[in-house]
Amino acid sequence: MQEDVNPPPSLFPPTRWSLVLRVRVEDAAQAERALGELLKDYWQPLYVFARRSGLAEEDAKDAVQGFCESLIQHSSLQSAEREMGRLRSFLLGGFQHHLLGMHRQATRQKRGGGALVLSLDDAEA
Repeated sequence: MQEDVNPPPSLFPPTRWSLVLRVRVEDAAQAERALGELLKDYWQPLYVFARRSGLAEEDAKDAVQGFCESLIQHSSLQSAEREMGRLRSFLLGGFQHHLLGMHRQATRQKRGGGALVLSLDDAEA
């Protein structure tokens, strides 16, 4: 039986689209405050999602922090649109993508990882 890793919708705050729109304003201070509020509101539900996905406490915290950093660096909330669906779906989709990237990076092997290296010059090869 597969465990449901989606946090209950009740953990997510109601979307305040006016706040999302304020992230896009030219006034940097106002946009920064709005972004801070949004990230504060959604941090806990994303953390719960990460924990239910199997991450340890500290790894889940790091994952959420890394995702928030990515949202800020890439101005990702600029593309969130009310007509495209719920903000929580937008954030969860992005967070799942972020977690997948973290997993790939953690499990990636370096060049030749684990392969037996044989010399072509060796007579016994």
